[in-house]
Amino acid sequence: MDGLYLKLDKKLIFKVDKLTIPHIKRGNTVPDFDKNLDRINKILKFFEYISLKKIEFKNDIYTFLYTDHILYLTNNEFEVAAHNISRVGKELQAIIDLIYIKKYDVRLSGKLVYNYKNDIALIHGDAQYRDIKIEYVVNKNKNNFYYVTKSNRFTQLKPLVEQFDLPPKINEWIVENIKADGYTLNSLKGMGKIEESGVNLMPKTIMAKATLDNAIIKFQKDIPPVLSKELNIRFEDGDLLFDIDSPSFENISLAGSRVSIVKLAELKPTLKLNLLFESRFDSRVESILKSYNIELPIKQRGGKIKTDLKIDVDLLKKSLSFGGDFNISKSTISIGGVEFPVDGGDLHIEDGVVYLKNIALKNHTIDAVANGKIYLKDSKAAIKLKINRLHLGGKKDGLLSIKDRVVPIDIVYKKGVKITLPTYLASMNISDVDKSATIKLRDLKRIKKSIKSLPISIVGGSLSLETKDYDKYNFSGILKRDDCFFYENNDSVCLTQIPIGGSFSKEYLILKALNGRFVLDTKKSIVNLNRLNIDLKKYFEVEDKNRTKTDGQVVAKKMKVIAKKSLLRYGTHRLLTDKYQLGILPNGNFHFRGTLDRDLITVTKNSKQLEIVANRIEDKMLHPLINFAGLQGGRYTVKISGVVGKKMRGVIRLDGGLMSDFKAYNNVLALINTVPALATLSSPGFNSKGFKIEQGIVKFTMIKGTKLIFDSVFIEGKSATISGDGVIDLDTKKIDVDLAIQTAKPIDKFISSIPVVGYIIAGDDESIMTVGLHIGGTLDRPETKTSTIKDVLMLPFNLIKRTIVGKKKNP
Repeated sequence: MDGLYLKLDKKLIFKVDKLTIPHIKRGNTVPDFDKNLDRINKILKFFEYISLKKIEFKNDIYTFLYTDHILYLTNNEFEVAAHNISRVGKELQAIIDLIYIKKYDVRLSGKLVYNYKNDIALIHGDAQYRDIKIEYVVNKNKNNFYYVTKSNRFTQLKPLVEQFDLPPKINEWIVENIKADGYTLNSLKGMGKIEESGVNLMPKTIMAKATLDNAIIKFQKDIPPVLSKELNIRFEDGDLLFDIDSPSFENISLAGSRVSIVKLAELKPTLKLNLLFESRFDSRVESILKSYNIELPIKQRGGKIKTDLKIDVDLLKKSLSFGGDFNISKSTISIGGVEFPVDGGDLHIEDGVVYLKNIALKNHTIDAVANGKIYLKDSKAAIKLKINRLHLGGKKDGLLSIKDRVVPIDIVYKKGVKITLPTYLASMNISDVDKSATIKLRDLKRIKKSIKSLPISIVGGSLSLETKDYDKYNFSGILKRDDCFFYENNDSVCLTQIPIGGSFSKEYLILKALNGRFVLDTKKSIVNLNRLNIDLKKYFEVEDKNRTKTDGQVVAKKMKVIAKKSLLRYGTHRLLTDKYQLGILPNGNFHFRGTLDRDLITVTKNSKQLEIVANRIEDKMLHPLINFAGLQGGRYTVKISGVVGKKMRGVIRLDGGLMSDFKAYNNVLALINTVPALATLSSPGFNSKGFKIEQGIVKFTMIKGTKLIFDSVFIEGKSATISGDGVIDLDTKKIDVDLAIQTAKPIDKFISSIPVVGYIIAGDDESIMTVGLHIGGTLDRPETKTSTIKDVLMLPFNLIKRTIVGKKKNP
């Protein structure tokens, strides 16, 4: 004891440097609290000042001070200052001027009511922590206590968070990532225990609500923060929940988004982000994902995606999982670098897999629906594409068109992108440097029904396409076919493998084949041919077959063909020209105009009617046209019209020239030379040099392309005139032709004295003679003999009045 002083005003001063209070053992009687408390109050009235510097009790050291009716008690855990201490029944009541909890740097004041019999206490009042002013209520029941608090607006969050004894990484995340102009603790309640070691709060019981104004939430260091006018934070069941009002990120509204840190009480803290936004899936959204090392092979141009993104981050282990749902509006979506014109659909992400649900693809090229999966870990995708329409090139004359097919597609997007279509043995490779693409169709047989705007039908081949902007394409390849209407070297080489190349876009198609000998330009509606021969009969057969499979159009619009040094043939007939032009209409009608030197020929098709007109052409153009080389020199006018394959009528007018050097003529010449009665015809008429023609006309009819009917033949020469008719069956090659040959000069007396025979008619004046011949056999082996002259063959000779009888003798 330092001293005991008695003052003149009868108030005592008591000072003690050290006081030891022994611990009461079990079984000892506890002094009566009521009497002791009353006794203390009476004693204190006699003291002005009491100082107990060091009180040792239960291994703890206290300091006690009493002055000015205020009682102070301190130890290593707390400081208490109180006055107006009184007893009411079994309750101790006091005004608490200060309770300072040193561990938490918290200062409390208020009123205390303590039921010492039941060890129940109630204290309520105000508290101060840094710049935080708090109203509180604490209810103690033996060693347990319950508390409820709320605060005014304050500006420092870090000191408050540090009082909750959170794991360092959680503490750091909250302090560093959540900033605001001001913070208000709306409520904080929980439970604790008073133990020998001190006061311990129970984290699992803590429930709190706070409001942050003008909040900034920074989820990751490398991306801009989320902004919120007001952020409400709740702590309950060991979870920290963030209710964000009008949040935004880089001008993207995140309204309705939720953020929480769960399992805090279990010391397994997990950050859960549920971000809701409607925006383009662009670099801003991508930056959020990349900050968590999430790589989605998805980008977007135009339009918006309604996103519900969920990210879970283990804040201790730094591991994460993510998923979400994406509703896509009309836009351009890039998956693995491949752009798709999306018209709507949904994506769902779960367990590292992106599920494509009814993704509608639609533009001028494609109308399809995609379903499938993207495996993020393996950087690959498996998609089923239901193609309603796929069209590459112009609207009507594109290169490729697919309808109503379901096609599986495999995509790998490591170091560029590779797309494979197993159904078509097709693939597409996209460069990761410049995004250019190469498309390969290894077997056109699989896709031949879908290839359009080709002048030929195909049975196979291969095709390679390249593009840098997915608007213009270059292509090359080989087309294989079984029909043959391209040929060269007259007839010997049929071109069934066609090397092609060219380019196309939605505006045009340029197709080059056979090393540039065939060039198609759909924008100009022109086909250029150079030294390329075409069999029109086979071409029309193919087109007729193709029209039955399409809309009946030969070409999508009017087309012009310009050819140089190219031959056209129709079966065995040829149009030999130096150059020609052919205009083709969508309905299959066309007009052909060809020239050879100064000769001109036109061919016109209107509906089913075909007309061929050639005026005074030379034999060079005539021979291949009529497939007959027996007329040489001279000039010839040809007009043929009718329905191809049914009935065609024609007229050929002859002006000069020779008829010679064909089997039937040679047989007639041989017959004339062996029959004495016909010898006069051999000179100067029929001889080995040929029959010289002055003029003539041949009228014929072609039936179904197989039967050639000579309606009339009239050829006038210097020595004789020929009249005839007949039929040639082109299938069997059989000939049935009758001729009447009339001399053009007086016959000698020897001939006129020959007895009359059936195949010779002499005039009344015995100046002329008419011979009847029949040509039979086949085209390869014609047979010629004399025959009775038919009346009809005499009509051109004005011998209608004569009958086929012998010469009348004078009586």
